[in-house]
Amino acid sequence: MRKLPEQAKPFRREIIDVMPLKNDEWLAIGQQHAIWGSKDRDPEVWEYAQMRGARWTGEESSVTIDFMDGRRLVLMSNPSGVKSFGVLRERLVDSIVFQQHGELSDDSTIHVYVRKDASGGLFVQTVHNTVQPGHLSDKDIALVQLWETQARDVMGMSPDAGSTQRLQVA
Repeated sequence: MRKLPEQAKPFRREIIDVMPLKNDEWLAIGQQHAIWGSKDRDPEVWEYAQMRGARWTGEESSVTIDFMDGRRLVLMSNPSGVKSFGVLRERLVDSIVFQQHGELSDDSTIHVYVRKDASGGLFVQTVHNTVQPGHLSDKDIALVQLWETQARDVMGMSPDAGSTQRLQVA
């Protein structure tokens, strides 16, 4: 592992790898969190369940992280960052225990995930990808609830276990 930045030391027990970024920034990849910081500001800490996806662009040596709330962050690294990206991607994928996808009556897509939070607890996360944000029909609401129930059943979760997080992303 690369040298741990001073601002990441409170997280040292969970850090697996550190990706150096441009402008004296860094991304520390931990067991349950990713920590982004620089020497000029306090670090931001994200649970992997807050992330929707991450991808590496080799030509630019950049990491793009898409968050569940619709934010997108592009971090500039260097070619050696691809190894650290592999660790980040592994942790992100590990936070997804089960997933299913389906289409609604307006041709928008619903993604239902069972994910692990930082403490290892399971929760249901539902993401509605829509071109036109708005309200779902009663029929679609019933379908989403059915898929959430099926996801809980597959994972052996009781109907009231964990929480359900519903997000709409345009």
